[in-house]
Amino acid sequence: VFLNQSEGQTELPLKEEKVLLGYYAFTKAQSEAIVLCTRNKPMANGNILKTAILRPTVMYGELDPYYVPGTLKLAKMAGGYLPQPKIFQGEPVLQSTYVGNVAWAHALAIWRLNEELKEEYVPEEWREVDGQEIYVTDDTHPAMIYDFMKPFLALKGFSLLRTPVPLFLVFFWVYNMSLLLTLLPDSWKKWLQSHPLFPAYESFKMAHSAVHVSRLKSTNCL
Repeated sequence: VFLNQSEGQTELPLKEEKVLLGYYAFTKAQSEAIVLCTRNKPMANGNILKTAILRPTVMYGELDPYYVPGTLKLAKMAGGYLPQPKIFQGEPVLQSTYVGNVAWAHALAIWRLNEELKEEYVPEEWREVDGQEIYVTDDTHPAMIYDFMKPFLALKGFSLLRTPVPLFLVFFWVYNMSLLLTLLPDSWKKWLQSHPLFPAYESFKMAHSAVHVSRLKSTNCL
């Protein structure tokens, strides 16, 4: 959630605009600070409170209402194809984490913190969890979001649709179109929303020389 920082140099942003997801992420960073501030405080049962911060990457799995389902909805709206704009500077990768493994990481953290409460337990420094900020991942392969979504698209009979238009031009076009639409009368806006000139799939076919990416069977990918 932090801009222009690697894991090793992540610091709490002092201003909301420095956070990628705005106030939502800023409040989560503030919550982390509260967790660390309560560390080593005495509890009612006489023990000392031990805390740790777990930072999972973006999660996928059961009951996910946004990440994978949102992508599948976009593909469905586009006639069964997920548009993949051209990217010039390398291939930015993202490592997602299965939600079950994130839950297991929390269970392990609780177990380790309870072990560290025992007077006779003295962990090696590098294994101590108390007071640590831990990034949680699993063996999900780091990949471009489009490659990550391939098996989920395949399960629905969808596929990727490569477009020759660079990503920054797509954003530029969408931004300018959104500004233009704000100038239209409300009656026009309602009509355009209910009467598109071309269906989404036809629009993509007409605008781009598309190359369909082969769909891999989900059993070979998951």
